[in-house]
Amino acid sequence: MVEILIGCEESMNDHKKKIRTTARLLIVAVILCGCFAAVSALPEYTATFSPSGGVISPGTQITIAVNGIHQNDNFKLSSSGSDLLLSTSSYSLNSVYLPFALKSGQLSASVSTLDPLTIAESDPDGYIKSFGPTFPASQNPIINGTYGYITLTGPSTLQGKTVNLDLYIQGIVSDAAPPADSNLVFTIGGASQGTVTIQVLDGATTVASATYTLYTPTPVPGPTYVDSDIPNVAPAVAPVQLAPPQQPQLGPTQALIIVTSNVTTTGTITSGPIVASPEGMPNVVVTWTTSINSTPLPNATIRTSILQTADASTLAAYQAALARQGLNLTAIAYVMDISKSGISGTGPATITMTVPQSWIDSAGGITNIVVVHMADDGSTEVLSAQITGTDSTTGYVTLSIPSPNGLSSFALVSVQSVNATTTFQAAPTTQITTSAAPVSKTTTRTPVPAVLPVAALGFVLLMVATRPKSR
Repeated sequence: MVEILIGCEESMNDHKKKIRTTARLLIVAVILCGCFAAVSALPEYTATFSPSGGVISPGTQITIAVNGIHQNDNFKLSSSGSDLLLSTSSYSLNSVYLPFALKSGQLSASVSTLDPLTIAESDPDGYIKSFGPTFPASQNPIINGTYGYITLTGPSTLQGKTVNLDLYIQGIVSDAAPPADSNLVFTIGGASQGTVTIQVLDGATTVASATYTLYTPTPVPGPTYVDSDIPNVAPAVAPVQLAPPQQPQLGPTQALIIVTSNVTTTGTITSGPIVASPEGMPNVVVTWTTSINSTPLPNATIRTSILQTADASTLAAYQAALARQGLNLTAIAYVMDISKSGISGTGPATITMTVPQSWIDSAGGITNIVVVHMADDGSTEVLSAQITGTDSTTGYVTLSIPSPNGLSSFALVSVQSVNATTTFQAAPTTQITTSAAPVSKTTTRTPVPAVLPVAALGFVLLMVATRPKSR
């Protein structure tokens, strides 16, 4: 009888050991599941913004370096604007370069206005597609490439209004082998003031974000000269000296000269010769020819300003436009900025700009001379320049530049291939190298709170299960 009781006690002890072992295994499994759930909450890829936030001008290029993205990853780009003062009747992301394609793609928006809005985009294949005003609007798939714009457009009454809005591009990465390290590039247009928060999301998880405050600086005028009403005739062949020979000391983005031309008619119009003296280039002459298709308002004007160079954000936009063509910016001769008042828009234009032959020679020839055109909405394009005249007395040449998208801002620049040495000459006496790394910021998510509660619970259960049994 004693032997039977001992055997029963030993059997019960073995059973308790098995229970404790099973409990330990279950606890370990719970801990591992909690850790796996926490790790799975991490985004599948990372993103870095440049600039990382702060005050920017409309048209400033924003670059998002997306690293480690794979096929079937969720991707969403969110643009949320607060107190946006619309300078036109639309808000847009311009020159959008999407490095990977998205399936189950969706282009959608929400706005805080009762005015009817239309959402549209310009595909890399050249087609313009419009949606709305019912949102969301489906675009399946969203192909990779450069979109001229993705815009929200309303009636003309929206101009000058303040709105809040959200614009989304989202889908599932469909490339079989997307570029692991990709740069998504775009500029913001249509708003002169306000705050814009850009987010990259993997599903509901924020990968990275940056907040930008839009600021449009007021240009500092230089001397102003008023031209006569613009006739519907070609300009005189002989240039008219409008600017005094001696220019005052001016900052680089201050106008060297401003000429205001009155517009009273429709049809083809041509400016008179406008003369200015950028540093090292005395008495350059510019003209423009364009068409006015709708009746101008009373007191309508076209104002032409000549600047030595552009501000930092505009320079960045120039460099981005050239980079898309495989070019580096090396020097700026000068900038011709054209603003319009009381005119709905201008048709295709042709501009002429003179420059010393020696400046062209120092750049390596006319093949290294282009004009960067920045439209009113901040979008950019690179235009070719052709020599149409030479003055052997002054050593200047005349360049003709067709502008199919009308009049706005034009920078005469020299360039080199991206394989050449990259030195940007901002002015004849100042050189800035362009190889410095941009300031950037990466948002890293650390989901520690998802792990700690599960691990703590597992530890307590483990201590209880392994506590020695008192006899």
